[in-house]
Amino acid sequence: MDEDERSDMRLLIGELAEEIVHLFCTIDRQHIVVDTILVDEGSIVDGGGIVVPHLRGGGEEDIFLSQNMMILLVVFTMADVADQYFGWQDRLFGGAGEKHSMLFPLHASDIENNDGGLRHHESTALWPGMSKPGLWMSYVSELGMIMRKTLESRVRYKNGSNNNDDNSHGEHSDNDIYSHSDSKRSSKKNSTKNGNGERSVLENHEFKIPPIFDNCTRVLLRDDEAKARDLYWSVIMEEDQHLSSQTQTDQAIQILQEASKLNPWFFECHVLLAQKYLHMNDNEKAMYAAEQALNLQMIWGTAYDKRMSFDAWVAWTRVLYERARDGLGWPSNSWEVNNFGMVNSE
Repeated sequence: MDEDERSDMRLLIGELAEEIVHLFCTIDRQHIVVDTILVDEGSIVDGGGIVVPHLRGGGEEDIFLSQNMMILLVVFTMADVADQYFGWQDRLFGGAGEKHSMLFPLHASDIENNDGGLRHHESTALWPGMSKPGLWMSYVSELGMIMRKTLESRVRYKNGSNNNDDNSHGEHSDNDIYSHSDSKRSSKKNSTKNGNGERSVLENHEFKIPPIFDNCTRVLLRDDEAKARDLYWSVIMEEDQHLSSQTQTDQAIQILQEASKLNPWFFECHVLLAQKYLHMNDNEKAMYAAEQALNLQMIWGTAYDKRMSFDAWVAWTRVLYERARDGLGWPSNSWEVNNFGMVNSE
């Protein structure tokens, strides 16, 4: 984009948004987030910023990323991955065994081979595949923890404390962490410049901790995520085989409960539990499961299981909650199930 086009874009989306969009199109975000920040969290926590090459290279000037811009890059990456990643990407970058991922830092052997991990790729993986949930939550939880540590470091700096004790969550108010700008720390060195050479509007931008993973205080292990996803998916596959006896329903509930223990942050597991409890006419447990799902839906704003849209998941969960609340259980007539959500004329 030339400067005239950038000016038009600023009018459309605002100065801050345009600055970020332009910058993110000129840097290697994959390398910065996955191979730099995820590998060495000090690159963002320490606050000095980093210098990265222009994506096009070829004589273009290197780009300085302030800590503020790095935080925004992390948050946007978290949102982007949560909204768009699904099982096809796991197959695409990790093959059938999902042993590698675009969300993994490059292995030492990949760096030595200088192939960027191509030996793990299955570039012919058919889209959209089975649309099984992708293994991205662990990655997002790690980025959330890094963001929290970064803002905690700012609070210590703001309070004039050099306490480096890792167990610092109780040393300050979460209100300080959830909304904190960099205006106290900004300097010519760690502030970016916009197209007119003026100090970036990011200098006074306030950052808030995302509410996911208990306000980014917990990290989900990838092994736990994979086990939980596979347990959840096994119940889906059982349904495809029309297994609906009482014994199999009890078994499905046990499997889903185990999945939710391993990964308590994906709402779809609770939606399936609510349905299973309604099948058993256990309205109390069904209402509790649906309520848990709705709470997680409000936190995420996007789906883990992307076979259905997020809005569809929310609408279905509300129907389950209302049926359980009203003590209606589950109908034996499939027409009634098909008509869930119809407006009652009474």
